[in-house]
Amino acid sequence: MRTNLKIEIMKALKMFSIPIKGLGIGKHSFEYSFKDEFFQNFEDSEIKIGSYKAVVSLDKQNRMMEFYFDIKGSFSASCDRCLEQISIPTESNDRLLVKFGEAEGNESEEVIYIDENEQDINLAPFILEFIHLSKPLQNVIDCEEKGYEDCDESVLDKLDSEESEEKQDPTWDQLKNIELG
Repeated sequence: MRTNLKIEIMKALKMFSIPIKGLGIGKHSFEYSFKDEFFQNFEDSEIKIGSYKAVVSLDKQNRMMEFYFDIKGSFSASCDRCLEQISIPTESNDRLLVKFGEAEGNESEEVIYIDENEQDINLAPFILEFIHLSKPLQNVIDCEEKGYEDCDESVLDKLDSEESEEKQDPTWDQLKNIELG
């Protein structure tokens, strides 16, 4: 059953495969637009709802390929401040170097090696990784700039009132009067 799932995922992500054997030397460009289905094909994806556009430029040479990824879009997540569902914009500009042959002991995260007989390369895992790397550390947006339209203002008001109560804690006022030395 697990094999069938893997086959279904590969079929769904087939549009991200580039046939490298039939592709001529030189520069090539590919565009992909994708939404929720893309993310749902990856079991470990932190993003489940999103809408993105990726423009991939490829410079194919005899022994290697250089990919440039320009990825823009947004994903939906629960706000870390007010817990409402918000749309968080991200963008990413990344480079990937693919060399044909065996790794020569000098592997890096920016260079991958593939067999010379490979027929195609699927860019979906790389696109997913670049999107995840472009995510902010916190799921928040500038509520004030957007007029609080996506925010749960009652939660924000509660947070503000708790902050002001902490500032007026009389325990600390007593400690200010202690003279040291």
